[in-house]
Amino acid sequence: MTAKDCTPCCNLCRLFQSHPQSGDDDILHCTGTWKDLKGYGNANSVHGVRITSYEHLALVARCSKNKGQELGVDTHVVSEQSLKKRLGLLEYEMWKRRGYEICPQRDQHAEYDRAKFMESVVIPRLGACHVPLMKCARLREIGAGSTLTKDVLLMPDATQLGGQATSDTVCVEIKPKFGNIMTCDTVPLHERTLKHTKSRYSLHQTLKLEQGSISSRSAYDPLDLFSNQKERMVRALIALFDNPQNNLSVFRGGHRCPLDDVCGLCKSIVQTMLPSDTVTSCAKETLSIILAEILLQESVLQNILTMQNACQYDVQAVEKLVNRLVSADVEINSKTDEPSLALERLLTFEKEKIMDIVADYCIAATAKDCSLMISFCATGDPATRHQPPNPCGTGAICTSLDISCMYRITIVDLDRKPLEKIKAHAALDREIMRVNSAC
Repeated sequence: MTAKDCTPCCNLCRLFQSHPQSGDDDILHCTGTWKDLKGYGNANSVHGVRITSYEHLALVARCSKNKGQELGVDTHVVSEQSLKKRLGLLEYEMWKRRGYEICPQRDQHAEYDRAKFMESVVIPRLGACHVPLMKCARLREIGAGSTLTKDVLLMPDATQLGGQATSDTVCVEIKPKFGNIMTCDTVPLHERTLKHTKSRYSLHQTLKLEQGSISSRSAYDPLDLFSNQKERMVRALIALFDNPQNNLSVFRGGHRCPLDDVCGLCKSIVQTMLPSDTVTSCAKETLSIILAEILLQESVLQNILTMQNACQYDVQAVEKLVNRLVSADVEINSKTDEPSLALERLLTFEKEKIMDIVADYCIAATAKDCSLMISFCATGDPATRHQPPNPCGTGAICTSLDISCMYRITIVDLDRKPLEKIKAHAALDREIMRVNSAC
């Protein structure tokens, strides 16, 4: 397939050309829907699907584990006695100011709400090229008398290229994390030495090590990946291969690869792209160079970083702003140091201004928690030169290693962060600072 070959692309466009709908009248038939698990999170799971009328397309279906719970509000019935309901009403009002209305809490609207959030909030910031096409649909599994129907968000399989399943496509999934350092004036003085000099990822590693959730610290630094400097980006990617934790995954032919032998896996991938006699022991570096040069061809990391920087205030200040919105009783200490005075000024803002700050925090939190899917395959054509992505997002590059590739970069895991999560975010931040301050 070449960058100009748009047959799969045209079929994808045909499938996804309609605007997101609730799915009530759009039933698609599929086979083996829930057997091919691609990934899962706290609130949803992603499965590979084969739609009977589009069997040649590589597609995935995302479905909620507990639909409706995360929407947070039924706008018709809100109890003033319930903090969660009050947060829900505030959330509805806050996002409506941004041109996005949260759907009422009904199961069949869960995926529609996600699609609308992407359309109204995410795509204007990250661009349509790197955000997957999506369509709300109802999938009905055929065969063996099955009548099971599920409401899903249908998307192209990001582990493949242009919606076409091929066995030689490699996909590296990266969770880049926050690529900047928070330097706002509301950070307490005793925390600034750490927060103003180290990445949040590095500080969080200290807590994870104490809790026993990781066996060793990763040398990965998001500041390197987001630096837009090839040498630093390669260093960051090698660090991820050296210690993947849950921040790196590899797929081949659409299937997740075990990471118990990363060196062997990287060498196996590179061997399919270079003559066997040129493959060295530095396969991780070779693969990291390819990935870095692909990322440098696009503005994807810069767009993510801009979205991550949407809010200029730390989570401790944002938590107090949320408390101010739902209750007039917010404790303000009597200290006269710079952070205390800065926070006091924030708390005197009008409601609409506070809502804008909180919305910006939620937007930034979405970008800080996203994943990058970088899919690529060697073309074997030394004449290949850089081509910008075609309508289905597939571009071409000839790397400095004389490896010619087709590639696609997709940003996933772009869910809206509910206001009720801010309390947990602030608690985690306090715990991270407690552990690091004790070191």
